[in-house]
Amino acid sequence: MGKTMILVNHVQNGYLSENDPEDVALRQKILDFVEEARPHVDDIAWSYATNGVHNIPFNLAKERTETYQDNDITLVNNDGKGLDSGFLKNIYDADPDHVILIGVYFEACSADTASTIKSNLDVHVSVPMDMTNSAMPPFKTHYDAQAKRLSDQGIDVTSSSKDLLDEIIRNNNNAQNAPDRYEPPAPSENTPG
Repeated sequence: MGKTMILVNHVQNGYLSENDPEDVALRQKILDFVEEARPHVDDIAWSYATNGVHNIPFNLAKERTETYQDNDITLVNNDGKGLDSGFLKNIYDADPDHVILIGVYFEACSADTASTIKSNLDVHVSVPMDMTNSAMPPFKTHYDAQAKRLSDQGIDVTSSSKDLLDEIIRNNNNAQNAPDRYEPPAPSENTPG
């Protein structure tokens, strides 16, 4: 799988209300996944809409979650398409082979951001649907169409966060157990020699 980055998109005030139980649960599920995956991935990137959302001014210090660490990457993604100055360059500079994008407003922000990354960087992109909002009834058709569009682009929308994490852990364990150089098998008792 190579070098893996988790990109947390728009998990911030204005997008997730602390008064909505579904938003609170989604936020916690995302933060729990980040912490479970952190020891097994190369980078965690937090992507924010810094132009303020729903009349809530942006304040980075207040937006950073309790799981944020000093070596995490901070990105700006104001329009939800990943086209902000420096967004793609900062991901490119981190040099991931695989970006796992999690976050909110799948049918708009997350889908468009995943598409931008896939179209512009030579990396594998996954969007585990259990780590984003579910489709609201009036937008279900659009939501499903976005998932199909991403799949048609080669973006993985079928693997769950658990599937992806299990694969990362398995690949990391295989890499750690691989010998640094080729060692021929030891001769057995039945080998002439």
